[in-house]
Amino acid sequence: MVNYRIGSSGPLEWLAAYGFVVIAFLALAFAVVAPLWIWASNIHDRWPVYSKNQRVRALGWYFLFIGVSAFCIWRSTYLAAG
Repeated sequence: MVNYRIGSSGPLEWLAAYGFVVIAFLALAFAVVAPLWIWASNIHDRWPVYSKNQRVRALGWYFLFIGVSAFCIWRSTYLAAG
């Protein structure tokens, strides 16, 4: 049987472990935020050309996507917690 003891080597191992966790979190956050940012910038660039109906539709799809994404994240964390 193998007994893994993380952190028994010293503070540099803890620093590396926390560093990798921070890098992984930032990569996942960027993977979620970057497409939303690009989508919002495209809407912003085309906003003067849109008619009122197109503006309402663009904002509706944007907020619908954010709402569905937030709901899915909430449900996945809620179900994982218990």
